[in-house]
Amino acid sequence: MKRLVGKRNLATIAGLLLASGIAATPGCMFNRAPSEKSVSHSQPLGKDSMSLAQKRPAVLHAGQDDFDRQVLRSDVPVLVDFYAEWCGPCKRLGPVLEELAAETPYAKIVKVNVDENPQLAAEYGVNSIPSLKLFENGQITDQVVGLASKDRLRSMLAR
Repeated sequence: MKRLVGKRNLATIAGLLLASGIAATPGCMFNRAPSEKSVSHSQPLGKDSMSLAQKRPAVLHAGQDDFDRQVLRSDVPVLVDFYAEWCGPCKRLGPVLEELAAETPYAKIVKVNVDENPQLAAEYGVNSIPSLKLFENGQITDQVVGLASKDRLRSMLAR
């Protein structure tokens, strides 16, 4: 295949992908089940990382049973990441969320696995992942679908 370079060609490629039925967004379609689930391997934290982890809890996980307590009744803003283990963009976003959690003591970051909690995904209209929603006082006040930069997520939390 001939290599295409340039910004105009990116739009052409996105149009071709969209026309062929392939999602051209920087996320994963939630309603498409993967052929295999990926196994996630966590890496041990170094000394410097441990001190940050001791100061601020890492990213939290919530499910149907504790979503109300951890997110809706939180007294601080909560950035919820609806994700799946098999989603490549979700995996790329993981370290960014860990860093953000360590840097923002005035907010919480909570992950919800859409495969394990499809009812929450449906309730909050999650059709593509990663899907990040900011909750304040139990209400969604901002959201972004697909990969988002650390600066974009930090600005969501700083409002």
